Amino acid sequence: MVVTFFILIFLVAPLSLLIHEMGHALTALLHQAEHSSITIGRGSKLFSVKLGRVKVHIRWVFFQGAQTLNERKNPFSLREKAWISIGGPLFNAIVAWFFIAMPFLSTSRTWMLFGLFNGYLALVNSIPFCFRGKKSDGYRFLEGFRWGSILRG
Repeated sequence: MVVTFFILIFLVAPLSLLIHEMGHALTALLHQAEHSSITIGRGSKLFSVKLGRVKVHIRWVFFQGAQTLNERKNPFSLREKAWISIGGPLFNAIVAWFFIAMPFLSTSRTWMLFGLFNGYLALVNSIPFCFRGKKSDGYRFLEGFRWGSILRG
């Protein structure tokens, strides 16, 4: 049980967060983002790596939180923002499907946990909600298609 907890916190969660944020970044690049910056974790920087137009920053508390900043000269339209927002949960859903629906990929408990956690991230981030001014990916997706008024009531 303790080993599973440490695997979840120090391996599964950070890798799943990276996959989620890469989904946002790659979707933004498909919409002509000039560059993307992914930050995994909190605290001071542990290291950074540049992969083409994507820069990844890993912080010391790498198992807590993540964000992606996508930039280009002309602002993204609401629809482009919607697709970029749903890119993260979509990548998590694809990974979850691979590791849950294809049993030969999840022969160990760690890989099954990886699939389940990615499924959790896909589901929770797809639910449209706004909490203390922070909008979920699902909320931003619906907002991008002018359904935001429905969400606000």
